[in-house]
Order: sequence, then structure tokens, then C-alpha cells
Amino acid sequence: MAENTTSALLDLLETERAAILAGQFDSLAPLAPRKEALFAALAQAPADPATLDRLGRSLTHNQSLLEAAILGVRDAAARLDHVNTLRQGFATYDSAGQKSTVATARPAFERKA
Repeated sequence: MAENTTSALLDLLETERAAILAGQFDSLAPLAPRKEALFAALAQAPADPATLDRLGRSLTHNQSLLEAAILGVRDAAARLDHVNTLRQGFATYDSAGQKSTVATARPAFERKA
């Protein structure tokens, strides 16, 4: 039974990894109940240390991928915020040391690659 459980869990972790790499984060939530059930079953019938090590490596790898995806989204959001701030104008200081804002003119149209 433990062999079937670990095999199913490894398949599920591979599915999770593929979803993360493809950026299909909405498909991760439905996997969670299945993953919890498989871990509960694994706790009832423990596997051999080599299989547990393989499961641990797979879990760690998926966690690393998720952390990298989160950091990427945060970086992209920060960059967009910075670009939007620059579109509104930028702050500078005059010869008297007073802060002033210089408005930027918006182009009539925007080119996109």
C-alpha cells in the first residue's frame, strides 16, 4: 500500500511541478486536498527511507519553484509601480534646494513591442 501511495504522491508532485513551470497557478489549489489525503495515507503506512528522501527532494524542488515565482511576481509588480510613478512625473530639487515635481508629457500614442 505504501508503494502505491508514494507512487501516486510522486505523480501528483510531478503534476504540481509542471503546473508551476507552466505558470498555471490556478490549477494548484485543486491538487491540495489530494496531496493532503496522500500524505495522511503515507503517515499510516510509512515508506522506506530512500522513497521518503525522493519525496523530500521533490517537495523541496516544488517549494523552491513556488518561491521563485512569488519573487518574480513581486519584482514585476514593483517594476510596474516604478514605471507608473515615472509616468506621473519625477521629483527634483531646484538651485535653492527646494523639492519640485516635474510633470511628464504623455505621448499621443504608445508603441508596444
